[in-house]
Amino acid sequence: MIVIVLLFNLSAGAVNIKDVTYDTKNAGKVIFSHKTHIGVKGVDHNCKACHDGIFAMKGSPRVTMADMEQGKSCGACHNGTQAFPLKDCARCHHVKEIVYKVKATGTT
Repeated sequence: MIVIVLLFNLSAGAVNIKDVTYDTKNAGKVIFSHKTHIGVKGVDHNCKACHDGIFAMKGSPRVTMADMEQGKSCGACHNGTQAFPLKDCARCHHVKEIVYKVKATGTT
């Protein structure tokens, strides 16, 4: 489930963009902060740098970590060069435990 809230203040000509919360299958919630990302080099307050280029705005497509490792979604920037790498899990997944199903041992 993706929650997106955009509030437009037409009288002032300003856009107030809220955070986006992603519910992951077994790794807690991930909160995407527009405030953190909007001023980043390459984005520079250009919404189209990510929307619809990196992130599809229609529907609720599921993106896996494997997809991200192939440069999709967050992985387009979080590759260890442009931004911190995906392997720094705790920077986005703020949970105490992450549960994985391991074929050889079961749930870990």
